[in-house]
Amino acid sequence: MIKIIADTLSCISPDSAIRMGIDLLPQYVIFGETTYRDDTEIDAQKFLRMATTSRVFPTTAAPAPILYKPIFEKINKDHDIALVISPSAKVSGTFQSVEKAACEFPSTDIRIVDTQLLAAGLGTVVKEAKKWIDSGLGIDQVIERINSLAAKNRTYVLVDTLEFLKRGGRIGAASALIGGLLDMKPILAFRNGQIEPIEKQRTKKKAIERMKDLVLTDCAHGSSANLVIMHGDVISDAEKLADEFQEILGLKDIPIIYPPSAILVHSGPGMLAVSYFTD
Repeated sequence: MIKIIADTLSCISPDSAIRMGIDLLPQYVIFGETTYRDDTEIDAQKFLRMATTSRVFPTTAAPAPILYKPIFEKINKDHDIALVISPSAKVSGTFQSVEKAACEFPSTDIRIVDTQLLAAGLGTVVKEAKKWIDSGLGIDQVIERINSLAAKNRTYVLVDTLEFLKRGGRIGAASALIGGLLDMKPILAFRNGQIEPIEKQRTKKKAIERMKDLVLTDCAHGSSANLVIMHGDVISDAEKLADEFQEILGLKDIPIIYPPSAILVHSGPGMLAVSYFTD
Protein backbone atom coordinates (compact mmCIF):
# COMPACT_ATOMS: atom_id res chain seq x y z
CA MET A 1 0.00 0.00 0.00
CA ILE A 2 1.13 3.55 -0.75
CA LYS A 3 0.82 5.96 2.19
CA ILE A 4 0.87 9.71 1.52
CA ILE A 5 2.61 12.11 3.89
CA ALA A 6 2.00 15.84 3.47
CA ASP A 7 2.14 18.93 5.67
CA THR A 8 0.01 21.95 6.48
CA LEU A 9 1.60 24.12 3.76
CA SER A 10 -0.75 22.20 1.44
CA CYS A 11 -3.75 24.07 2.93
CA ILE A 12 -5.25 20.68 3.80
CA SER A 13 -6.87 20.75 7.23
CA PRO A 14 -6.13 18.10 9.85
CA ASP A 15 -9.76 16.89 9.68
CA SER A 16 -9.59 16.51 5.89
CA ALA A 17 -6.29 14.64 6.16
CA ILE A 18 -7.81 12.17 8.62
CA ARG A 19 -10.77 11.56 6.32
CA MET A 20 -8.45 10.91 3.38
CA GLY A 21 -6.07 8.71 5.36
CA ILE A 22 -3.13 11.08 4.87
CA ASP A 23 -0.46 11.72 7.49
CA LEU A 24 -0.27 15.51 7.90
CA LEU A 25 2.64 17.19 9.64
CA PRO A 26 2.60 20.72 11.05
CA GLN A 27 4.66 23.76 10.31
CA TYR A 28 5.65 25.98 13.21
CA VAL A 29 4.98 29.68 13.78
CA ILE A 30 7.28 31.43 16.23
CA PHE A 31 6.55 34.66 18.09
CA GLY A 32 9.62 35.53 20.16
CA GLU A 33 10.12 32.69 22.65
CA THR A 34 6.80 30.97 21.94
CA THR A 35 6.35 28.33 19.24
CA TYR A 36 2.98 27.21 17.90
CA ARG A 37 2.05 24.17 15.81
CA ASP A 38 -0.09 25.41 12.95
CA ASP A 39 -2.31 22.33 12.95
CA THR A 40 -3.54 22.51 16.55
CA GLU A 41 -2.20 25.57 18.37
CA ILE A 42 -2.62 28.45 15.93
CA ASP A 43 -4.83 29.03 12.91
CA ALA A 44 -5.01 31.84 10.37
CA GLN A 45 -7.48 33.97 12.30
CA LYS A 46 -5.51 33.71 15.54
CA PHE A 47 -2.29 34.48 13.70
CA LEU A 48 -3.76 37.58 12.05
CA ARG A 49 -4.93 38.89 15.42
CA MET A 50 -1.51 38.32 16.93
CA ALA A 51 0.34 39.79 13.93
CA THR A 52 -1.51 43.09 14.24
CA THR A 53 -0.78 43.50 17.95
CA SER A 54 2.60 41.84 18.53
CA ARG A 55 5.78 43.90 18.56
CA VAL A 56 7.73 40.77 17.64
CA PHE A 57 8.02 39.81 13.99
CA PRO A 58 6.96 36.15 13.58
CA THR A 59 9.07 33.49 11.91
CA THR A 60 8.46 29.90 10.81
CA ALA A 61 10.12 26.51 11.07
CA ALA A 62 9.62 23.26 9.19
CA PRO A 63 8.65 20.00 10.93
CA ALA A 64 11.65 18.41 12.60
CA PRO A 65 12.93 15.10 11.20
CA ILE A 66 11.92 13.30 14.40
CA LEU A 67 8.23 13.89 13.63
CA TYR A 68 8.50 11.60 10.61
CA LYS A 69 9.98 8.74 12.65
CA PRO A 70 6.74 7.14 13.97
CA ILE A 71 5.16 7.43 10.52
CA PHE A 72 8.10 5.74 8.80
CA GLU A 73 8.31 3.11 11.53
CA LYS A 74 4.70 2.07 10.92
CA ILE A 75 5.16 2.10 7.14
CA ASN A 76 8.25 -0.06 7.52
CA LYS A 77 6.43 -2.48 9.84
CA ASP A 78 3.50 -2.78 7.41
CA HIS A 79 5.81 -3.14 4.39
CA ASP A 80 4.11 -0.16 2.75
CA ILE A 81 5.53 2.57 0.51
CA ALA A 82 5.88 6.12 1.81
CA LEU A 83 5.08 8.92 -0.64
CA VAL A 84 6.06 12.30 0.79
CA ILE A 85 4.56 15.12 -1.28
CA SER A 86 6.66 18.10 -0.28
CA PRO A 87 6.32 21.86 -0.69
CA SER A 88 9.02 23.59 -2.68
CA ALA A 89 12.47 23.05 -1.20
CA LYS A 90 13.34 26.61 -2.26
CA VAL A 91 10.97 28.17 0.29
CA SER A 92 10.54 25.49 2.95
CA GLY A 93 12.87 23.32 5.00
CA THR A 94 10.36 20.46 4.87
CA PHE A 95 12.14 18.66 2.03
CA GLN A 96 15.46 18.68 3.87
CA SER A 97 13.80 17.49 7.10
CA VAL A 98 12.16 14.50 5.47
CA GLU A 99 15.34 13.59 3.59
CA LYS A 100 17.21 13.53 6.89
CA ALA A 101 14.48 11.44 8.51
CA ALA A 102 14.43 8.98 5.60
CA CYS A 103 18.16 8.26 6.04
CA GLU A 104 17.33 6.38 9.25
CA PHE A 105 15.13 3.93 7.30
CA PRO A 106 17.37 2.57 4.53
CA SER A 107 15.28 -0.57 4.07
CA THR A 108 11.97 1.30 3.73
CA ASP A 109 10.69 2.39 0.34
CA ILE A 110 10.38 6.16 0.86
CA ARG A 111 9.72 8.38 -2.14
CA ILE A 112 10.07 12.15 -1.68
CA VAL A 113 8.68 14.48 -4.35
CA ASP A 114 9.60 18.18 -4.42
CA THR A 115 6.51 19.56 -6.15
CA GLN A 116 7.97 23.10 -6.29
CA LEU A 117 4.52 24.19 -5.16
CA LEU A 118 2.98 25.80 -2.11
CA ALA A 119 -0.48 26.36 -0.66
CA ALA A 120 -3.69 25.41 -2.48
CA GLY A 121 -1.90 24.19 -5.61
CA LEU A 122 0.09 21.78 -3.50
CA GLY A 123 -3.10 20.66 -1.77
CA THR A 124 -4.75 19.89 -5.09
CA VAL A 125 -1.80 17.72 -6.12
CA VAL A 126 -1.96 15.82 -2.81
CA LYS A 127 -5.70 15.16 -3.20
CA GLU A 128 -5.33 14.03 -6.80
CA ALA A 129 -2.47 11.72 -5.83
CA LYS A 130 -4.73 10.07 -3.24
CA LYS A 131 -7.36 9.47 -5.94
CA TRP A 132 -4.77 7.92 -8.26
CA ILE A 133 -3.54 5.63 -5.51
CA ASP A 134 -7.09 4.59 -4.62
CA SER A 135 -7.71 3.78 -8.29
CA GLY A 136 -4.84 1.29 -8.22
CA LEU A 137 -1.99 3.16 -9.92
CA GLY A 138 1.54 2.14 -8.95
CA ILE A 139 4.02 4.43 -7.22
CA ASP A 140 6.00 5.30 -10.36
CA GLN A 141 2.86 6.22 -12.27
CA VAL A 142 1.60 8.34 -9.39
CA ILE A 143 4.89 10.26 -9.14
CA GLU A 144 4.89 10.84 -12.90
CA ARG A 145 1.37 12.26 -12.69
CA ILE A 146 2.28 14.40 -9.69
CA ASN A 147 5.13 16.03 -11.60
CA SER A 148 2.96 16.54 -14.68
CA LEU A 149 0.10 18.12 -12.74
CA ALA A 150 2.39 20.28 -10.61
CA ALA A 151 3.89 21.80 -13.76
CA LYS A 152 0.41 23.03 -14.74
CA ASN A 153 -0.18 25.02 -11.57
CA ARG A 154 -0.21 28.80 -11.58
CA THR A 155 -0.43 30.88 -8.42
CA TYR A 156 -0.70 34.66 -8.30
CA VAL A 157 -0.50 36.63 -5.08
CA LEU A 158 -1.40 40.21 -4.25
CA VAL A 159 0.08 41.57 -1.03
CA ASP A 160 -0.33 44.89 0.74
CA THR A 161 3.41 45.15 1.25
CA LEU A 162 6.54 43.17 0.44
CA GLU A 163 7.94 43.82 3.92
CA PHE A 164 6.84 40.44 5.29
CA LEU A 165 8.45 38.58 2.39
CA LYS A 166 11.63 40.61 2.75
CA ARG A 167 11.92 40.02 6.51
CA GLY A 168 11.27 36.32 6.02
CA GLY A 169 14.02 36.08 3.42
CA ARG A 170 11.59 35.04 0.68
CA ILE A 171 12.34 38.05 -1.51
CA GLY A 172 15.37 40.29 -1.96
CA ALA A 173 15.63 43.73 -0.39
CA ALA A 174 16.00 45.35 -3.82
CA SER A 175 12.75 43.83 -5.08
CA ALA A 176 11.00 44.88 -1.88
CA LEU A 177 12.25 48.44 -2.27
CA ILE A 178 11.07 48.65 -5.87
CA GLY A 179 7.69 47.19 -4.93
CA GLY A 180 7.27 49.76 -2.18
CA LEU A 181 7.97 52.81 -4.30
CA LEU A 182 5.01 55.19 -4.53
CA ASP A 183 2.98 52.75 -2.42
CA MET A 184 2.59 50.43 -5.41
CA LYS A 185 0.58 47.23 -5.02
CA PRO A 186 2.83 44.34 -6.11
CA ILE A 187 1.54 41.25 -7.90
CA LEU A 188 3.65 38.17 -7.30
CA ALA A 189 3.77 34.78 -9.00
CA PHE A 190 4.89 31.49 -7.51
CA ARG A 191 7.21 30.24 -10.26
CA ASN A 192 10.01 27.69 -10.35
CA GLY A 193 9.42 26.92 -6.72
CA GLN A 194 9.71 30.47 -5.40
CA ILE A 195 8.02 33.84 -5.18
CA GLU A 196 8.79 36.31 -7.96
CA PRO A 197 7.49 39.89 -8.32
CA ILE A 198 6.02 40.32 -11.78
CA GLU A 199 4.06 43.58 -11.86
CA LYS A 200 3.08 46.66 -9.87
CA GLN A 201 -0.19 48.55 -9.93
CA ARG A 202 -0.98 51.94 -8.43
CA THR A 203 -4.13 50.86 -6.60
CA LYS A 204 -5.45 47.69 -5.03
CA LYS A 205 -8.47 47.73 -7.34
CA LYS A 206 -6.25 47.84 -10.42
CA ALA A 207 -4.03 45.12 -9.00
CA ILE A 208 -7.00 42.80 -8.46
CA GLU A 209 -8.27 43.44 -11.99
CA ARG A 210 -4.83 42.76 -13.43
CA MET A 211 -4.48 39.56 -11.42
CA LYS A 212 -7.87 38.45 -12.76
CA ASP A 213 -6.69 39.11 -16.32
CA LEU A 214 -3.53 37.06 -15.73
CA VAL A 215 -5.57 34.11 -14.46
CA LEU A 216 -7.93 34.23 -17.41
CA THR A 217 -5.11 34.04 -19.96
CA ASP A 218 -4.52 30.33 -19.39
CA CYS A 219 -6.85 28.98 -16.72
CA ALA A 220 -8.55 25.72 -17.66
CA HIS A 221 -12.32 25.83 -18.00
CA GLY A 222 -14.41 23.50 -15.90
CA SER A 223 -13.47 21.37 -12.92
CA SER A 224 -9.92 20.70 -14.13
CA ALA A 225 -9.09 24.32 -13.23
CA ASN A 226 -9.19 23.40 -9.51
CA LEU A 227 -9.31 27.14 -8.87
CA VAL A 228 -8.96 28.20 -5.24
CA ILE A 229 -8.94 31.71 -3.78
CA MET A 230 -6.91 32.37 -0.63
CA HIS A 231 -7.05 35.49 1.50
CA GLY A 232 -5.71 37.05 4.68
CA ASP A 233 -8.87 38.64 6.08
CA VAL A 234 -10.13 40.31 2.89
CA ILE A 235 -13.21 38.14 2.42
CA SER A 236 -15.19 40.72 0.42
CA ASP A 237 -12.43 40.95 -2.21
CA ALA A 238 -12.18 37.16 -2.32
CA GLU A 239 -15.94 36.68 -2.73
CA LYS A 240 -16.17 39.27 -5.50
CA LEU A 241 -13.32 37.64 -7.37
CA ALA A 242 -14.89 34.19 -6.95
CA ASP A 243 -18.22 35.43 -8.37
CA GLU A 244 -16.47 36.85 -11.42
CA PHE A 245 -14.49 33.67 -12.07
CA GLN A 246 -17.61 31.54 -11.67
CA GLU A 247 -19.42 33.55 -14.32
CA ILE A 248 -16.54 33.77 -16.81
CA LEU A 249 -15.13 30.26 -16.44
CA GLY A 250 -18.38 28.42 -15.83
CA LEU A 251 -17.24 27.04 -12.47
CA LYS A 252 -19.91 25.84 -10.07
CA ASP A 253 -17.96 26.14 -6.86
CA ILE A 254 -14.79 28.04 -6.01
CA PRO A 255 -13.32 27.37 -2.56
CA ILE A 256 -12.39 30.49 -0.59
CA ILE A 257 -9.93 29.70 2.18
CA TYR A 258 -7.48 31.14 4.63
CA PRO A 259 -3.97 29.86 3.95
CA PRO A 260 -2.22 28.37 6.98
CA SER A 261 -0.57 30.77 9.38
CA ALA A 262 2.89 29.60 8.27
CA ILE A 263 2.14 31.13 4.86
CA LEU A 264 0.58 34.30 6.27
CA VAL A 265 3.81 34.93 8.20
CA HIS A 266 5.45 35.68 4.84
CA SER A 267 2.58 37.25 2.91
CA GLY A 268 1.23 39.40 5.72
CA PRO A 269 -2.38 40.41 6.46
CA GLY A 270 -4.48 41.51 3.50
CA MET A 271 -3.05 39.02 1.00
CA LEU A 272 -5.24 37.80 -1.85
CA ALA A 273 -4.15 34.86 -4.00
CA VAL A 274 -5.48 32.65 -6.78
CA SER A 275 -4.26 29.12 -7.45
CA TYR A 276 -5.38 27.25 -10.58
CA PHE A 277 -4.29 24.79 -13.24
CA THR A 278 -3.89 25.12 -16.98
CA ASP A 279 -5.05 22.52 -19.53
